[in-house]
Amino acid sequence: AQEPELLFCEVRDSQSVASLKRALRELTALEEDEMLLCRDDGDTVRILKDDGVSLEEAGVDDTVAVTVEELVWESDDKKRPISIAIQQFDERENQLELTIANETGEGPEVLVLQCTKDTTLDELKAMVASQLPGGGGGAHDLAVLWPNATEMLEGGRSLMAFSVDADTRLSVRARSGMDHTIEVQFVAYLERDDSEKRAERNEIVLHATVSANATVAELKAQCVAVWSEFSGDDANARRSYRVRRMNFMKEMREIVQEEDKTLAEAEIFDQDVVCLEEGRVPVPGEVTVSARVFSWLPPTEADGAIAELRDRFLSEELAKRLEREQLEASAEVVVDGQQADGEHQ
Repeated sequence: AQEPELLFCEVRDSQSVASLKRALRELTALEEDEMLLCRDDGDTVRILKDDGVSLEEAGVDDTVAVTVEELVWESDDKKRPISIAIQQFDERENQLELTIANETGEGPEVLVLQCTKDTTLDELKAMVASQLPGGGGGAHDLAVLWPNATEMLEGGRSLMAFSVDADTRLSVRARSGMDHTIEVQFVAYLERDDSEKRAERNEIVLHATVSANATVAELKAQCVAVWSEFSGDDANARRSYRVRRMNFMKEMREIVQEEDKTLAEAEIFDQDVVCLEEGRVPVPGEVTVSARVFSWLPPTEADGAIAELRDRFLSEELAKRLEREQLEASAEVVVDGQQADGEHQ
């Protein structure tokens, strides 16, 4: 889009948005029904939808800017207009300038990178490597750390997913030689019987600390060790377990089948939550189906009382219907007898 032209028009705050459009019509080649106006206060840009409200009610004053553009609809149903002003604002808000402390021992001590909130961690590492002499050993040998310089950002997620903004001060080091650990939360289930002898699943969240370069199998072994110590039952260590992914709401997802992968390859990162569940890892193509079994409950005393009332009601209704049918049959006999006597006379 071209740079917007700056226009000035004099209006009163008591006048309506429609009046502003009429004033702008004299300065632009747009008719009033062809205009899309937006209010830009620097923090947000929103469309001025109601032409009937006053400028004061719409929040338009000397401290904000009003953008004017041709009204273009997103689709034929004309439900959502497309705004260049909003698109440019979103692009501007998505821009991110990061200041990163370079602790690799090569190149400048401070790196300033221009990126976006959608930039992934892998892309950020590539940007850093491009500013280091000789590529700094490559992006794969770089570790990006939080400001405390002890916790490492892992995975291919975006900077937005890590809540990184312009005020975040990251640092970068050479990964080789780093002895770095991560903490993975895992959920186990303890089954016990209550007074009504019903199985109750109690969610327990525990923590396992492993090397950042550990495999899924090594994470599972550590989880089993923590789980056995917590439960106080050595038999737990002798059972077969598998690791199942969970989302942030602790809802079950797929089983991690390739346990020889590293945690980074399996996309299990620091502070992620997984589930340690009993059972073997299925072979490729095998599916574990969770089935909920329902059974009919025996009738209660209340059900019996209701059934008795129902039977009594049906019996009474049946008796009334039989009595009614008998009376109707008797009436027909009487009528037929009278008719026969009349014919005889």
